[in-house]
Amino acid sequence: MEWIKRSLDKIDKLLNIIAGLALFLLMIWIVSDVVARAFFNSPIPGTMEITGEYFMVLIVFLAISYTYKIGGHVNVELLQSKFSNRINGILKVICNLFIIPVLIMTVLANFNKGIEFFTEDIRTVSTLNYPLAPALMIITLGLVLLTLRLILETISILQGKKEFK
Repeated sequence: MEWIKRSLDKIDKLLNIIAGLALFLLMIWIVSDVVARAFFNSPIPGTMEITGEYFMVLIVFLAISYTYKIGGHVNVELLQSKFSNRINGILKVICNLFIIPVLIMTVLANFNKGIEFFTEDIRTVSTLNYPLAPALMIITLGLVLLTLRLILETISILQGKKEFK
């Protein structure tokens, strides 16, 4: 199981770098669009679509597992600080056992929709007419990695190898 965790950490690190690059490119794109709109009265076509349907998907879903790993997601610590590590671990396992099946169903539905979009060549209705399937596959990848991380965390807590804080 340790090699799976190390592999997941390496994949997360790489995808987090890609998400960071996507964020950088998004900033350049938006600034360029603003400059083109302000000085040339000609915005970059498709900015809203590309930024919302690709850049945001890359930024959010490629970094979602890494963000969970470092504790970067929204967390309610009001009651958590009142409980012992053991109780917090039990609560974390219970929460994970509820969310893992939901994530698996979401992954399967998203993957199937992505395959459908690939086979039917579904594209945006904008003037750019680019395919939407790759964005769905990026979402699927991010959710698969998050699901794996939650499964590994649950196993680790149940084996008593991870203290939950």
